[in-house]
Amino acid sequence: MSAEHDLLAAAQTRADAWQGLRDQLSGLKSDLVSRPLGIRFRDRVVHEMVDAVDGAGGVIRETGPAIGITIGLLAVWSLREPLGEFADWIWTQRPRWMRPRRKRFGDFWQ
Repeated sequence: MSAEHDLLAAAQTRADAWQGLRDQLSGLKSDLVSRPLGIRFRDRVVHEMVDAVDGAGGVIRETGPAIGITIGLLAVWSLREPLGEFADWIWTQRPRWMRPRRKRFGDFWQ
């Protein structure tokens, strides 16, 4: 009788497991009806994008000054010729009183 009891207990365990699986499947079906996969995918993608933007904001906050200085230096380096020409133009346009006087031999006493 012990073998029959073990067999019945195993059958009951299998039946309970199948019933649990059927319950989970019916719950999954009803959940999919309430929120289809497309909506779930969209919500997941939006959530991941928000997390990525938040992470990028943290990185920018931590390394912002270094990034700003690097971009500034690259801009100055790439514009060095026009900036040099502009500085030369400004230098030649200064008023006469700002220009250095040329000293000639014998002008020490003045």
